Amino acid sequence: MEIILRNVSKYFPSNGVQALSGAHFELRPGEIHALLGENGAGKSTLMHILAGHLEMTTGELLVDGIPRTFTSPGSALQTGIGMVRQHPVLVPGFSLWEDALLGLPGPPLAPLNARLGRRRFQDLSDRWGFDLDASTKTEHLTISQRQKASVLTLLLHQVQCIILDEPTAVLTPIETERLFSLLLKLRSDGLSIVLISHKLEETLSVADRLTILRQGKSVATRLTNETNTEELTQLMFGDAFEQSNASMSFLHVVPAVQEEPILMVDHLSVAQKELAHLRDLSFSVHKGEVYGIAGVRDSGLETLELTITGFVKPLAGRILLNGRAVEHQGPLAFRRAGAAYVSADRLGRAIALKLPIIDSLIVHAHRRFVKNRFLWPRFLDLKAIRSWARNIFGLSNIQGSLDSPAEAFSGGQLQRLILAREFAEAAPLFVLAEPGWGLDAAGKVLLQERLDVYLKNGGTVLLFSTDVDELLQFSSHIMVIRDGRNVLELDVPEDEHLRHMLKSQISAAMVGTGVPQETIREVQV
Repeated sequence: MEIILRNVSKYFPSNGVQALSGAHFELRPGEIHALLGENGAGKSTLMHILAGHLEMTTGELLVDGIPRTFTSPGSALQTGIGMVRQHPVLVPGFSLWEDALLGLPGPPLAPLNARLGRRRFQDLSDRWGFDLDASTKTEHLTISQRQKASVLTLLLHQVQCIILDEPTAVLTPIETERLFSLLLKLRSDGLSIVLISHKLEETLSVADRLTILRQGKSVATRLTNETNTEELTQLMFGDAFEQSNASMSFLHVVPAVQEEPILMVDHLSVAQKELAHLRDLSFSVHKGEVYGIAGVRDSGLETLELTITGFVKPLAGRILLNGRAVEHQGPLAFRRAGAAYVSADRLGRAIALKLPIIDSLIVHAHRRFVKNRFLWPRFLDLKAIRSWARNIFGLSNIQGSLDSPAEAFSGGQLQRLILAREFAEAAPLFVLAEPGWGLDAAGKVLLQERLDVYLKNGGTVLLFSTDVDELLQFSSHIMVIRDGRNVLELDVPEDEHLRHMLKSQISAAMVGTGVPQETIREVQV
């Protein structure tokens, strides 16, 4: 399938944002084409137009030489174009195979179609090694499982063009290799693939060509074998980025020595349907420490994140935050005990997409703006609220209206705003899950700067991540969990060469390759 997007512009009158201005993109048959750009450059907007989620303001779309206008994702799908978004939305209450059959010709849930559809979905899952059960209900899927299910749904619809928006954000290195192997096989079958990503080295390893967007315009298209990360970074950010990027380094913090930990997890076990089980986990996090937890999302990492933050109740064990038991108290009690939290599922637990962005920014801070605190009725100081929210925008280096819906902002911009909102809480403990998700290089520099200030002011971080580089950059100690168990613990050395040597060991422990099956404790480096 050959696709040409020519001189595309997109204007959002609701917030006055010109997201695209003369963007150009070409996709050839049997090609993997990467779309790069900083947060807010217009990458997702351009691909949402191609996939029918948005309509362009002006411009032209040609599919195999024929002018097209897509008014919905369904119309794009009928032409053979489908998109896997950063946070795929599936139908609640449906099983995977039921969700996948929607949009196929004929009554999708008629007995014959249902049996065939379920079998085809399961066969595809087994063929590509996605390890998905067709009967699983969509609301019980992890984020990574939702992405896999969305890819399989598009293959079931026999699309000729697949758009992937940040597909490796929550995948381990080995899972990423498997995904890229799948993409190469699909390319060899003649499919055209668009890959939106911030991970330049990964992109160079799999893409045939790259197009760079900057401030809504196409600035360059390159063959991957004729460019490098330095040129791509310059094209994405310009010369101004070099100075800020120079400060990007290993963040090593020596935790303060004290008797009582900020957070103590004692013999924690979880056994809930549709969630990976946890089996007798124990660890402590002390003041000033960045305690990293590595793993695969659906092998215990997500379960541990949700249990510690109060969304899931454990079967056994204790969770003490600043000496208070919080294991059965819920998310609000966890925050009131002294924690801030950035969820890996930012659209499900951190942002209200349809509401003005200011509502999401003040959701945890509104109590500080109450007028007449000891009188009834109580009123909020709206002027102070808007001033505080504008400050969050400033800390995030983002321009925009406080009254624009959250969905008007890019994924990377939302992540910056969520991080700034939670840093502003100045809580003793900061639980960070996949903090680099959707951030471009400049955003990651900003994240490191904020973490550095937070830690110097006495903060403590519990970091959940599937990104080994991120864990090694920020953590002072790392625990790896697999199948709900602690399989590896190690202190992170300051020496860059030693940290690099640990990367393959941690990656292998996350997925169970090349690591002894018995539990490994306190690996010395």
